[in-house]
Amino acid sequence: SIAQSGLQFPVGRIGRYLREGKYATRMGAGAPVYLAAVLEYLCAKILELAGNAARDNKKSRIDPRHITLAIKNDEELKKLLGGVTIPPPGKRTHSYSTHIYTVLKQIHPDTGISKKSMSIMNSFINDIFERIATEAGKLATYNKKATLSSREIQTAVRLMLPGELAKHAVSEGTKAVTKFSSARRLLSAQVNEEQAETGTFLRHLASIAQHATSSGMEMISSSWQHAVAGAAVFLIRPDNVVHQALSSGAGNATQMLALSQ
Repeated sequence: SIAQSGLQFPVGRIGRYLREGKYATRMGAGAPVYLAAVLEYLCAKILELAGNAARDNKKSRIDPRHITLAIKNDEELKKLLGGVTIPPPGKRTHSYSTHIYTVLKQIHPDTGISKKSMSIMNSFINDIFERIATEAGKLATYNKKATLSSREIQTAVRLMLPGELAKHAVSEGTKAVTKFSSARRLLSAQVNEEQAETGTFLRHLASIAQHATSSGMEMISSSWQHAVAGAAVFLIRPDNVVHQALSSGAGNATQMLALSQ
């Protein structure tokens, strides 16, 4: 799914989180793709600003104060994340650390991130996921839909994110779902083509088998009788007779193969 959508964030895992959360009875294929794209966009936005703050302070890694500066100096991020806190130890949260780090290296290849900063980023992603997924689930229920689709995720993003953040997040989500859908259609077409080729081959093989059966039934029946007789000889006759019987059987088998080709 990641390859089909072109994202760094884990589409399959986010889909599993959506199912575990029971935000709806069923989940459409595009919902986790859209949500993964939105989370990745917001992650990249924060890391870009925090990385710039670290660079301005001549630091080689992002510390918590750089994330604080990034959010404080961006009105929309401040509105979205101003009240988010790091969850207390023991509270279950999903880890996106590997994917956060990958996104960071795409934006600031020479910048690292402290463990504390990674915890803060992880808290942000978990909080945004929960808020969007919960709102999308409410929308599905309100519209009497059993399936949570990318449409509900998109509407939730428009409602939850302020201004330009929502605009760009919707754009990223739409692009990811479009790419994912195109890849699925291409894969489906390839599978159908392979199945058609396999069907043609099997029909051809069946035709050959039918022809061989109709034209060589008598020879096969005769050879089968010889084989049974050979087995009996093997059980009751001396070694030299067995050798002759086996040689005769091999000759009959060779004739059968030649006739079937």
